[in-house]
Amino acid sequence: MCGPFKNLQSILRLLEIIFSALALIIAIFRGRMVSPWGIWCDFVWVFCFTVPLVLTVVEAMMWHVLLAAFLPNWEDLTCGLTCLCAVMIISATVIFAAIFVCLSCIASILCVIASLVATIVFLIDALLITL
Repeated sequence: MCGPFKNLQSILRLLEIIFSALALIIAIFRGRMVSPWGIWCDFVWVFCFTVPLVLTVVEAMMWHVLLAAFLPNWEDLTCGLTCLCAVMIISATVIFAAIFVCLSCIASILCVIASLVATIVFLIDALLITL
């Protein structure tokens, strides 16, 4: 293991970043989504890409020690944000699968698979944090 990815939680965050970005990239390359449902899915994938990335950078640079003056508990913040991302990406996965997927749309199917894997990783991370 190298860099900040030395424990299971950091590896899960890396997987969250990868699969959220993959779902977003596939959705962007499949075409423009102008419906509110598609915009919501894009927003969720960007949010679920950004949150673990920011948390990883803050913990790798030890900035959460500096933020202790403003935050009562860093673990509660990370737990809350991870649970929020888990719920949001569940909604995006279900909405995208229900509205945009057809049997001949390979890109949409791949996007749902990437989003589903990201959902599972977020749920595992949220479960491990809360335990």
